[in-house]
Amino acid sequence: MKPRPILAILLLIVVPPLVGALIAPMVNAHLITALHRMWPGFEPFNAPEFRRVMDRCVLAVSFVLLFPALRLSGLLPRIRGALKISGDRVRVLAVAAMVGLLSMSCGYLLGWLMGGYRLNSGISAAQILGRAAMFLAGSIFIGLFEETFFRGFFFGALRPRLNFWLAAIIASLFFASVHFLHPNLPANFDASRWSSGFAVMPLMIQGFDPARDGAFAITLFLMGLTLCRLYETDGHLWRAIGLHGGWVWAMQLSAFVFNHNWAIMRGLLGPGDYVSQGALAIVIVAVFFVWAILRGHNSKVQSSGQENR
Repeated sequence: MKPRPILAILLLIVVPPLVGALIAPMVNAHLITALHRMWPGFEPFNAPEFRRVMDRCVLAVSFVLLFPALRLSGLLPRIRGALKISGDRVRVLAVAAMVGLLSMSCGYLLGWLMGGYRLNSGISAAQILGRAAMFLAGSIFIGLFEETFFRGFFFGALRPRLNFWLAAIIASLFFASVHFLHPNLPANFDASRWSSGFAVMPLMIQGFDPARDGAFAITLFLMGLTLCRLYETDGHLWRAIGLHGGWVWAMQLSAFVFNHNWAIMRGLLGPGDYVSQGALAIVIVAVFFVWAILRGHNSKVQSSGQENR
């Protein structure tokens, strides 16, 4: 099969939302029927719950199409190589995860020292350890899935046709934008019609508020550029997976351990429970971005020096 990476990208971007929108009302109706039979007092899903049903439908279709899209793109052998496990790569993964965990945790620690966060006194050490293990498993999955898709597949499909920076910018803009595709559905939204899923689609971009989400968008964009650079330099995804997973792990665990004092440093720490939504995270990720650029430059210099010898 002739590689068609751009067609593969379109397959995963266009088809899942369309199919997900088509099947979401049917899935919603059947779930309501099944649950009502089990629990007669069960109430129909409201608008926010229908949004989650559609999200799951789109994700399920994406999973089904992922392998065919990878084959169509011609990137499957490269991604397999990028995910190949060895002793060195396991160490790289572990170190990167710890660095990601510690770096983003420093944001919470600084916020706590400045009074922006308060320790949640209602939780025990056993609860923290249990959540830490659960969040670790979730963060590894998120890092593995998102790096395989956004860096291995999306950036990888663009890279042969574009220079590094243009491919990385496009991939990072896409990576940042999908985090805000959460529609705010009205309370009277009708989820019973066959076209209800399609009615949700124009509302997708309403989930983004520049005043509230601007810092988070910049952080996500810089994260994308940093992780693209690591993949480009390393030739494998494990450092990017570890760093990404470590950041997610730190944010999930810290949001459980700390309570945000909303009246203090809202702009610096963000409007939500996650420090990634504030300006402080931009500084943290920018440090990694500069490091990734310098590391890539040094790698090129060393390679050139070895070739000249």
